[in-house]
Amino acid sequence: MGSSLVLQSILGVGMTQYVKLSQLAGSDTPHMIFATNLLGHAGSIWMGLVTVLAGISTLNTILPSTSKIMQGMAEEGMYPKIFAKTNRHGVALAGMCLMCGVVAMILITGYANSSGLSNMILAASCFWLVSYALTHLNVMVLRKRYPEAPRNEKLRLANIPQIIGIMGIIYMIWNISSDMESRLMIYKLFFIIFALLVIFVFCWVKFVMKTKPFKAVPIEEVSEEASKWRKEAERQEYVYQEGQTVLL
Repeated sequence: MGSSLVLQSILGVGMTQYVKLSQLAGSDTPHMIFATNLLGHAGSIWMGLVTVLAGISTLNTILPSTSKIMQGMAEEGMYPKIFAKTNRHGVALAGMCLMCGVVAMILITGYANSSGLSNMILAASCFWLVSYALTHLNVMVLRKRYPEAPRNEKLRLANIPQIIGIMGIIYMIWNISSDMESRLMIYKLFFIIFALLVIFVFCWVKFVMKTKPFKAVPIEEVSEEASKWRKEAERQEYVYQEGQTVLL
């Protein structure tokens, strides 16, 4: 995380040496302007190639990881059971098909070329940021509830890192867009989708899982489940590596 921050900071400062801030702020592809100003036509070709490869790697990461998350949730009863099914290669097909279908619909309908896509992506970014803020809050609550639980001694800095993180997240959400009209649209999309998700989750937990939505789970139970999952993941990785050895 720290090395990424340093590299991104150097990149940001470097871009300002070749492109005016007004140009960067007014462009939908500031990285292309930077590459062209830095290396000319060769720079635009290089950055275009890098952008395509980055898009491919992002999809290659998001599609399987999201389907795996849905698979794990389904196995724990937090999602429809169909998402827990896998093929002989261990791929969670239902989640993968759902994700691929969403991406395909965006491309087929032409929504990818509209200004609404940018608002949708930024609204989704708000979800990621809120999830990080909730994770910080979880850490603070767990420290308060289980002060004697074993943890990394190097991080005994009260809750300062979490507070700084939450403040940074609030700042990023507030400045999600420089245009106030666009910002309000992003917030509107975020709150509508968030409300629908809350309703779905509440109904699922209450009527399908038949448990109390706000009931705290003992940390011992969570640790035991995590240990089981870790052992199962190690076993599957071992089986996969053995299978690869046989194939070779």
